[in-house]
Amino acid sequence: MSLRFPSPSLLLASLCLLMAGPAARAANETFRANVRFFNPITDTRDLYFRTQGEDREIRSTFNGPSGRYLYESESPRLLLYRMSGTGEEAQRTPVATVNLPETGQNYLVFLLPDRRNGTDSYLTRAFNDNTQTLPRGNTCIYNLSAAPIAVKYGESKLLVKEGSSGMVNNHKAKWMGLAGGSGEDTISLDLPVQIAVKNDEKWKTVYRSVWYLNEEARYKIFVIPETQNTVRVVQVVD
Repeated sequence: MSLRFPSPSLLLASLCLLMAGPAARAANETFRANVRFFNPITDTRDLYFRTQGEDREIRSTFNGPSGRYLYESESPRLLLYRMSGTGEEAQRTPVATVNLPETGQNYLVFLLPDRRNGTDSYLTRAFNDNTQTLPRGNTCIYNLSAAPIAVKYGESKLLVKEGSSGMVNNHKAKWMGLAGGSGEDTISLDLPVQIAVKNDEKWKTVYRSVWYLNEEARYKIFVIPETQNTVRVVQVVD
């Protein structure tokens, strides 16, 4: 997968830097960003990050992204942790970190449980979450695998590189079928979706389904590799 997970030692070092006072940090400009969080596997209860010197709990279900949070810190490295206890006795256990590329932007931080570790840890990826670049009436497809994918989305076809994304206009993707016996094209409410991956120089279809497309909605689709020939596809109406 293209998602990146730092080593435990790096997580601990990040937490130490996070809890250190401003005098212990380099005299940098304050980093600010609006951040949403999404974990398609489970909710985010008891998951925290630190902003403006305070612990903030992330609240969202696996059905869709959280609301927007202001992240304000001396560092663009956003650290996520579990927390037990309160006040000076509080214990913070790091579980993931993600680097936000640029200050003053909107980001969607995608979280996925790290199956390589038996402990509570996450793979993470930060995506640009600017609605101006993804207006309503469009679908963005995020390829989280380490290989390119070919997507047939209704009438639209696109190749999405590994770790990248591609956008489809919902109106152009509408499936054109035949009206009953008339021989005339008509727009169908059903949208066939197919996803293929390339293995050993051959393309193999690993996902096939039919969705209902709301032309005016904004969709986010995450393609998550499960094994070499299977993927998990998560669709979110935003």
